[in-house]
Amino acid sequence: MRVDLDPLPSVTDPRAASAPDAPVLYRTREEREAAPAYGEAPTPPAPWNGNVRGPGVLSWRGSTAVARLRTAARRRDPLLVAEEYTTATQVHSPLEPHVSVASWVDGDLFLHVSTQAVSKTADRAARYWGLPRERVHLVAEYVGGGFGAKNSLSPDVVAAVELARLTGHPVRVCLDRSEELTDAGHRPATRTRVALLAGEDGSLRALSVDSHGDGGVSVGSNTAVLAALMYGRSPAGSATTTW
Repeated sequence: MRVDLDPLPSVTDPRAASAPDAPVLYRTREEREAAPAYGEAPTPPAPWNGNVRGPGVLSWRGSTAVARLRTAARRRDPLLVAEEYTTATQVHSPLEPHVSVASWVDGDLFLHVSTQAVSKTADRAARYWGLPRERVHLVAEYVGGGFGAKNSLSPDVVAAVELARLTGHPVRVCLDRSEELTDAGHRPATRTRVALLAGEDGSLRALSVDSHGDGGVSVGSNTAVLAALMYGRSPAGSATTTW
């Protein structure tokens, strides 16, 4: 195998990647629409600014919430709680790594995969290789840990299928521990500012969540959106997520 490399500029620090002069990863609309998502919920529309996607805003009586929170802050209201929280990057590292066995039999694709999403993975495989759905057969007997990292058409599946096609034999691809740490996904770091204003009766009068997620080459932080959905529409609230 001969590999030709074309070196490109890169940055590995989130702050450097968001600087105005940083090399831009996704330049065109097509590239941005195809950017991989790391969240488990749908990614709402949001503008791009260089390598930063967002903010995406979900609001219910947002101006009312902001007014109430600002007034409470000026008065130093004891019923106002406003804090900033951070979480570090977390790698899933399941005891069983990503592993797939693929074979082609009379034009049908047979897969044995460690996956959390049997039907979704089979659907994606059919689309990826241009097959009728009934010609993709997927078996997942056990999952030795996944934590959200085994619910897509992962690189081990693609490699096993393509190598099985080339060789004409079943092929097993299993990530070793170092590959699992670098190629199998992770839970990105977050920085989130939360403000909650309670009423005298214990009700929640206003909520604001402003969250930044570091997804690397991926987009789709759901922290603020999930906070808004969790509390419903009873208080005035605003949720902002930046990726």
